[in-house]
Amino acid sequence: MRSRIPPSKGRLWARRLAVVVVVGYLAGLLLFVLLQDRLLYRPTTYGREEFDRRIAGLGLEPWPSAGDYRALAAPPPAAAHPGTVLVVHGNAGSALGQAVLVERLAPVGLRVLIHEYPGFGARPGSPDADLLVADLIESIRRLRAERRGPLIVVAVSVGTGLVARALAEGEVEIDALVLATPFSNRRAAWQRRFPFLPMALLLREDLDNLRDLSGFEGPTAVIVAGRDTTTPPDQGRAVHESLRGRKHLFELPKAEHGSWIREAPSGLWTELAAFLRGEPEAER
Repeated sequence: MRSRIPPSKGRLWARRLAVVVVVGYLAGLLLFVLLQDRLLYRPTTYGREEFDRRIAGLGLEPWPSAGDYRALAAPPPAAAHPGTVLVVHGNAGSALGQAVLVERLAPVGLRVLIHEYPGFGARPGSPDADLLVADLIESIRRLRAERRGPLIVVAVSVGTGLVARALAEGEVEIDALVLATPFSNRRAAWQRRFPFLPMALLLREDLDNLRDLSGFEGPTAVIVAGRDTTTPPDQGRAVHESLRGRKHLFELPKAEHGSWIREAPSGLWTELAAFLRGEPEAER
């Protein structure tokens, strides 16, 4: 005959299992709360000597000065004061990892700077949204003070939320905006990735592109990666639909979140430049 577990013991094991599951779940919630800054931001850092060697190899210079840099600057085009593109990268790596955009943005015909966050690259500090937004606002104000023509911001992933917050709260002005792989709301994006966690309660940062871009009426291009599982394409399309000013949607059907730069055809950058110049056929 088969041995059978008495009902009383079966209930005891079920209760024990339920306790283990609940305790494990609560421990996971606590761990996420304590470590979320490390999960949200994954900077690559360098010692100063290695940093200087790397940027020299890429032909970049620290801006505004070597002693207190905020961005990496590419050599400007031959035209005098043609305007500036400020690249604001995602939550991982550093400005050095975005150096490929210097070449890609050449058709735009403006000088290119890649903003660096505090706590990334060789900059001191520790990243959190409030600090990063305040620092970004200061960088935009300094660029405006240089009075070198139009200022275009190219924001990538989490950078889209930081730029949107800066525009909503910082009383800064830019002439055009490019949003690459944007989310509609960061909490919503993380909720889709971790449906078993109550992100509305856990995530301290409140980055919401739909809300924060509602008052921006400048020309805006949105780049969506069709195979993006981090910020799915429907979120980028929602951002595009919500925009009030002149806008253009670029879709890259085969691109993933981290591969959109490689997957983008060369014609995208020419078309992007045409849109930023205000050519009517480049609008949609």
